[in-house]
Amino acid sequence: MKVSDLVQELKVLYPKLRPSTFTCWDKSIKPIAHLPVESINKAAVERYRIQSLQELSESTVVTRMGYCKAIWTKALRWEKIEGKNVWEYGDDGLEKKERDPEYRPWEFWEEFHEHPWFRFLWYSGARIGEIAGLDPKNIVMNTKIPYFNFVHQPNRMLKNDASVRKVPIHPSCFEYVDRFVMTKAKANHGHKWSWAMGDRLGLPPGEAAHSLRHAFHTQCRDNETEEYMLDILTGHAKKSVTARYGRTGMHLLKKEIYKFANH
Repeated sequence: MKVSDLVQELKVLYPKLRPSTFTCWDKSIKPIAHLPVESINKAAVERYRIQSLQELSESTVVTRMGYCKAIWTKALRWEKIEGKNVWEYGDDGLEKKERDPEYRPWEFWEEFHEHPWFRFLWYSGARIGEIAGLDPKNIVMNTKIPYFNFVHQPNRMLKNDASVRKVPIHPSCFEYVDRFVMTKAKANHGHKWSWAMGDRLGLPPGEAAHSLRHAFHTQCRDNETEEYMLDILTGHAKKSVTARYGRTGMHLLKKEIYKFANH
């Protein structure tokens, strides 16, 4: 059995995993997909690591080796393979660096001000996949407080259940709703657009749309938005038991979104 066959069998066993996870599985095994599973030993893992570090960032290599480790863990659990998890310490000594993009003000992004995706990202703090893959029916305008309804959709799942939320739409986005077009991509929604924008503006790889999410966080803190409100708006898991109790009214969320300047 080839590695690619093993992964296909695991996809059948875990149908509730997000499509994005399956995409990451496929990317991670690409260098070894054609190899027999029994040929993947510590030496093969070492070759995978060395080759990957020549082509990818250290953080990406750590992530992909982590997916390979998870695949082998599941395969061992179901007795699809025998032995030990050869990926257990494959990333030993490597470091995954968290992205911490520099804050860039509104003026920096002038070339993209008229793009609906940019507008929605700037004023919502959403992830690029949440906006680019947003079903237009989940842009709710016919209500007292218009809002983005971020929910799991057939075309894309959210990162986690904490990401399910409603975010009031800032008035500066209203006129761009009719111009919004959902991406036709089946995975990695909006990533090509983000990379193209970053390349155009001379940003480090992977920092464009993610920078907008960070910029939203920065401005919320400048606006003295409470941390638990920021978690609700951006779809982060609430950090305390108290914060997880009850509901936060849309009128309160609107108050925080409307603190942003009109452009």
